[in-house]
Amino acid sequence: MNTSNSPLTHQIEYKARQKARRYSLIDTYEQATIALEKERQHTAKNKGYAYSPLKNALGWTARKIGLDGKVTQLPPYMNKIFTACRELIDNPYRFRTLCLWGGVGIYRRDTRKNLAKVMVVLLARCDLTDGRIGVPSKDGMDTISHHELMNDYVLRWGEMIEESKWHRYVKFLSNAGFITTLPINISINDETGQGSEIRAIAAYKQLSTAFFTELRVSHFPNVATEIYQNRLKAENNGYRFDWIPFRMLANRLVTCLNATLFNENTTHVRSSPPVLSPH
Repeated sequence: MNTSNSPLTHQIEYKARQKARRYSLIDTYEQATIALEKERQHTAKNKGYAYSPLKNALGWTARKIGLDGKVTQLPPYMNKIFTACRELIDNPYRFRTLCLWGGVGIYRRDTRKNLAKVMVVLLARCDLTDGRIGVPSKDGMDTISHHELMNDYVLRWGEMIEESKWHRYVKFLSNAGFITTLPINISINDETGQGSEIRAIAAYKQLSTAFFTELRVSHFPNVATEIYQNRLKAENNGYRFDWIPFRMLANRLVTCLNATLFNENTTHVRSSPPVLSPH
């Protein structure tokens, strides 16, 4: 039996490609941090003050490294948000519900450090008004996959993370009621047209009100005002933060699959010998 085209084979190959991709992003992180320090040195020299390296690791600051290696600034209030997560490292009771539901693992400092890092990655992709984790667009908040978030992890911390480790820490947050995930499964016709198969796309992910209550910082009047103003500015530029409807996501997947199938068929036709017509 030929299993080269089985869903399981495709899944294994996909995960292997994603893992290799994460390894390659470590170099992207290193090059970006070197460029950032050179830029800070240049700025210090031009302004006539002494240069000092970053006191904290780049991951704890309101910056973001893109897949292209470009460093962009996040809103300044994100420094306070990330600092609140960092407090978990030395204080297992910083998030009380997490302490209650985290089991004995939450009392390990290395566990809390890794968990704090994952929280920062999620918050960097989060609409802090409603807790939706994704990418805002003119159509609404688009979903983002765990693989994309793991890419963000590597680009923020400059270290590899295994898929099992990532899901372990997301499970910590889920058990505490801090994050809700709603899978998106779409039934589509298979290639034969005789049946259907289930395809999954990036799930809806949302941080809960309980999480922000225990985070506390986002509820401080000055920070809450900055978050609101930033959201209002984005909305005035046409961005929407409600979830993109399921039907639109499903149509996008079907369109993508149809285009892929059409391309494969076109390649097959081009590679086949010409058939002589009797006419």
